[in-house]
Amino acid sequence: MAETSSGGREDGWAKRLWYGALTFAIEAVSWTRLATASEWLESTRPGVEGILPHEGAHRIADPRYKEWWYFDAHDDSGIVISCSVVLSIVKDHYFLWVYDPKQRTVLVELEEDTTFDVQNYGGEGITLTSPRFSVSGRADRGYTISFDGKTMKGNFVLSEPIEGRSEVHVGPRKTQYSLYQLPKLNLTGSLEQKSSGAAIALSGLAYHDHWWGIADRYTRWKWMQAKFDNGWTASFYEGQYGKNGDDLHRYAWLHTNETGYVYFDASTFAFQEDQTNERWTATISGPEGTLSLTASKRIERYEFKPVVLGGLRLGEVQYHQYPVNVTGTFVRATGERVDLGSEHGMLEWDWYAIW
Repeated sequence: MAETSSGGREDGWAKRLWYGALTFAIEAVSWTRLATASEWLESTRPGVEGILPHEGAHRIADPRYKEWWYFDAHDDSGIVISCSVVLSIVKDHYFLWVYDPKQRTVLVELEEDTTFDVQNYGGEGITLTSPRFSVSGRADRGYTISFDGKTMKGNFVLSEPIEGRSEVHVGPRKTQYSLYQLPKLNLTGSLEQKSSGAAIALSGLAYHDHWWGIADRYTRWKWMQAKFDNGWTASFYEGQYGKNGDDLHRYAWLHTNETGYVYFDASTFAFQEDQTNERWTATISGPEGTLSLTASKRIERYEFKPVVLGGLRLGEVQYHQYPVNVTGTFVRATGERVDLGSEHGMLEWDWYAIW
């Protein structure tokens, strides 16, 4: 296993030489592509109008191209659903898992390489279809998702989205991408046990994001989003790109019912993992105030996936994802304090990739 940010064992010499040679080749091709493309990456604009034309696939002609559509849904009963579709230079990949709070277990219903029929960007909205999983909809109205998994199948609707937000990151050399987020949608629909036909009605909240661009072969990040009981939402992110993590990108924001988005620009970040108590803390301070959050683990979903192209192993991905309970405070610059609590949080920690 490759060395990770948490300190895994080192690669063997043969593997490191292979990765080094492959990285050089990918960089050479990638820089040639960039040099001949003046607008290699479409940028998004603030607001839903800027998001709608970019919901489709961008399929950037670069060997380091990646793109994904991610959704998670939190039912009021404690059931959590998470799914993602990923495109890159290798075969399309997707997963869908369901957390059952009664059994305190994660049911991995779908996890495979396949081929997705995806509309290209430039229109409005998105359609992603495969034999066992499909998504359709648009950022200003919501989405319909259906799946046919190992033990259950489901149909659910994500509706009434609050206004999305978007951004573009241009790193010093290797990593450049666009992202949009729809922080909160309403969840309705049902899950059905295939063996018995028993149905579970769903009602709760959901989240969606879409990322596309080119990323360094060495990628690590930490990310969390939460939808709070008072109607507010928040998200923070810290990405480290490059073998030495020298391309650093962070964002943090809070969305309130009263004022909309509050961005923590020119902020200080402090993230800490407490392995003993299985929780994480984040403190983000800036001119707008201080946001302090503590995320407590409910369960972990872990994936290790080799990345293979043409029979050659390009690298690997480690993915740690946690449904979490979140508590915290937002103290405005005026001194006003708002207490926050949520059972609708998701956290990714030590997400790591070489490919």
